[in-house]
Amino acid sequence: MNEGKSSAPEIEPFLPELDSFFLKHGIHPSHSQTPISVHVGISGGADSVFLACLLSRFLPAHNPLVLLHFNHRTRGTEHDSEIRFLEELAQSLGRELRVGSCEGPLAARMRSENVLRTQRYAFFQGVLEESSNNILCLAHNQDDLVETILMNLFRGTGPTGLLGIPEVRDCRIFRPMMGIPSLSIRNALHQSGIPFLEDPSNRDPVFLRNRVRHELVPMIRKIFPPEGDHHLAGLASLLKKEFTAPDSPSWMENILTFQSPDLIAFPFSRYQKLSPYRQSLFLRSVLNSISETGTPVPEERNLLKSLSQSPIHEGPMGRGWMLRIEFQEVHLVYKGSQNSFHSGRWELSFDTQRVDRLRRSPGSEAILALPTGDRLLFRWETETHNWSQWEKGTLSSRQCLIPPEVCLNGRPALRVTDSGSRMDLFLGPGKKGSISRIISKKRFSPGIRRNLPILSQENLVLWVPYALPFQFSGGQESAQLNEGLSIIFEERRGNPWKRFLGNP
Repeated sequence: MNEGKSSAPEIEPFLPELDSFFLKHGIHPSHSQTPISVHVGISGGADSVFLACLLSRFLPAHNPLVLLHFNHRTRGTEHDSEIRFLEELAQSLGRELRVGSCEGPLAARMRSENVLRTQRYAFFQGVLEESSNNILCLAHNQDDLVETILMNLFRGTGPTGLLGIPEVRDCRIFRPMMGIPSLSIRNALHQSGIPFLEDPSNRDPVFLRNRVRHELVPMIRKIFPPEGDHHLAGLASLLKKEFTAPDSPSWMENILTFQSPDLIAFPFSRYQKLSPYRQSLFLRSVLNSISETGTPVPEERNLLKSLSQSPIHEGPMGRGWMLRIEFQEVHLVYKGSQNSFHSGRWELSFDTQRVDRLRRSPGSEAILALPTGDRLLFRWETETHNWSQWEKGTLSSRQCLIPPEVCLNGRPALRVTDSGSRMDLFLGPGKKGSISRIISKKRFSPGIRRNLPILSQENLVLWVPYALPFQFSGGQESAQLNEGLSIIFEERRGNPWKRFLGNP
C-alpha cells in the first residue's frame, strides 16, 4: 500500500480547502496550545480512505489522528478482510485504528439505514466523550449532500430540509469534504494508486439512498447535463446564509409567546407573515427546544402541512401532540397536559385590590382563566379616549369599560359566573325577564351560550359578553371617559359572531 505521507501527490490540491475548513471552525492545529485529537470515521470505502489520507498528510506527525471503524456484523466473515485492509491502511499512515462492534448480529428486518446509523454514532459519541479534546471528522461529500437534499425534498421536510447535511454538529463532529464531488475523490485515489473497498450494500436497492444515488441522480444528470444535481449544493449554501441571518434570534423570540415542555403557543397572524423558509426555521427551532427536554417530538412536516391549510387542520400531530387554535393563537399541546374544560356551575371573583394594582401599574394586564377554557383580559385604561359604544359595552360586544366608582373605593368584588340557570342574579330595577332567558334568545349554538360568563356585583348583573350590554346607569354617561377598567372576553375557539356568521 502507498505511504500516506510520502506519496499520493494527487491529494495535495485538496489540502488548501482542508486548511481553510479547519481555520473557519477554529480547530486548526497551529492555533491550539493543546493538540486536538482528531478521529476519522472510516469504512474502507473511497470517501473515508481519501479523508484519512488527506488528514494524515495535513496534520503534523505529533498531532493525534485515530481511525474509527464500527462493525455492524451484517456481513459475517466478510468483515474480517475489511479489518485487515484497515489495519494495513493505518500502518501505512502511521496512525492508530480503533474498532467497535455491536453486541450481536441484527435481524434482517432491523437493518434499516436509521438503525445502522444510530449504532455507528453511538460508538462515535462514546469515543468523543473520552476527552474534551476529541473531535470527529466524517467523509460526507457533495454527492451525499445532494442525495440528502433530494430525499428531504420529496419527504416534504420543508425549506430547512434543503440545507441537507450540516458541516458541523455539536461543535465536535465535522464534515470537511462537503464541497468535493465523489468523482473527484475517486479520480484522486485512482491516480495516486491508493486502494479502497467497494461495499456491496451501497448498491442494495432496499436502502433509499442507494435508489436516489443510482436511479434518481443519473436521471437528473441526463436531463440537466453534465451535473445539474450539484446546483442543489449551491442552493443549500444560499439557504444557509438566509437561515443564519443576524436578525434570526430576535425575530424568533418575538413570535413565541409561551413555551413549556408540554405547551407551545404563538400568534398565528405573526406566523403567517413569515416567509415559507422562516416558518420552517421557526418550527425547527421549536421542535429542537422540545427535543432538549426529553419529550417526544412531533413530525415537522405534519405541522407545516396543517398550518398551511385553510382552515387550519386541528388534531393529532404525532407522538402525543395535538394542534389547536385558541385565542387566535396556535397551541401545540402534549398529551396528559390537555385541559379538561367543563361547563358546570362555577364562580370566580376579581376584587378591588386587584383592580387597584392594575390602576397603579399602567400598561399591565391581568388574565382570569375560566373553567370553560376561555378567559377575561383586564386592563386599566387611563388615556382620554372617545370610547365607542362597543368598547364601553353599552352595545352587545366582547368588551366593556367599568367606571372607577363601580370597581374601586371599597366596592364589592366583581363576580364572574357560569351562564347556566342563575336564579340568584337579577337585571336590576325595572328590568323584566331573567338573564338565562336573555342569553337563550341569542342565535348562538347551545355550546357557545353555556360558556358565556356573567359579570355581576352583589347579585346584580353588570354585563354578559355578546348578549347583555353593560348595565350600570350611574356615573359618567358621556362617551368621554378619563379612565376605567377595560374587560375583554377572549373565547378560546374564536369570536362567536364570526363563527356563527361563517356557519349560518
